[in-house]
Amino acid sequence: MFVPPTTDYFSVRTQEATPQALFIKPDGTKMYVVGPTARTVYEYNIGTAWDISTASYLQSFSISNQELNPNGLTFKPDGTKMYNIGSSGDDVNEFDLSTAWDITS
Repeated sequence: MFVPPTTDYFSVRTQEATPQALFIKPDGTKMYVVGPTARTVYEYNIGTAWDISTASYLQSFSISNQELNPNGLTFKPDGTKMYNIGSSGDDVNEFDLSTAWDITS
C-alpha cells in the first residue's frame, strides 16, 4: 500500500500535548483542536486557506467544567454552535457562539 509523504505540518504541542480532535472550518481559514491536557478548545487562523503551514494560534476556550477527557469536536455548518464529546461526561455539550466561528463568544 502506497502512503504519500506529508506535505506540510503545524505543531500544536505548545497548546495541547495530546490532541484528540481536529476541525477545519469549511472555507479552510480556521482550525480547531481539542485534547485532555488542558481540557481546552484551541482556535487557529490559517493564513492561506487549507495550507496548515500558514496557521497561527489565535485564542482558546476552556471546556473543563463540561468534559474532563474531550476527544470529539464539531461545529454547526454556519459556525454559531460548537459541540464537544468526551469519555468522562457521557454526554454531548453544545455551546452557542454569538459570533460565528469565534469560540470565545
